[in-house]
Amino acid sequence: MRLLIAAFFLCAESLNVEIMRRISNIIILLFSAAVFSEGILQDEIVHLIGFVSASECTFIRNGKEYEAKEAVSHIRKKYEYFKEDILSTEQFIELSASRSTISKKKYQIQCKGAERITSQKWLLDELEKYRKNKNVQQTNLYGLQ
Repeated sequence: MRLLIAAFFLCAESLNVEIMRRISNIIILLFSAAVFSEGILQDEIVHLIGFVSASECTFIRNGKEYEAKEAVSHIRKKYEYFKEDILSTEQFIELSASRSTISKKKYQIQCKGAERITSQKWLLDELEKYRKNKNVQQTNLYGLQ
């Protein structure tokens, strides 16, 4: 995005006014889309961290069991480390909450009365539910059926 803006200003002197106007509109649209998608990404990440935090499940990382509070702390640390590489919520799950960076062992989740699953599946399932619920809320907001 920065490169596109820089190129625009470098070439602006040699372009006619109409072409400059069109290019600036494209840049504004691209920037708006990036800001919008960043907001959605943050909403989903905040939701998933809250979901983990409210969970009564046991988190198994490298064979050791952790409570939700400890899991959230670990996920946040990894998120801060990988933040610049994360362009989607699925990447957040993959990089911050699914496996050990060092041992490559997958994180596991054990909830009462349920079979043990990977944290990646558990979080992707929750993300899918969250997105469906958000779509239903938006549909209701606009009165669409």
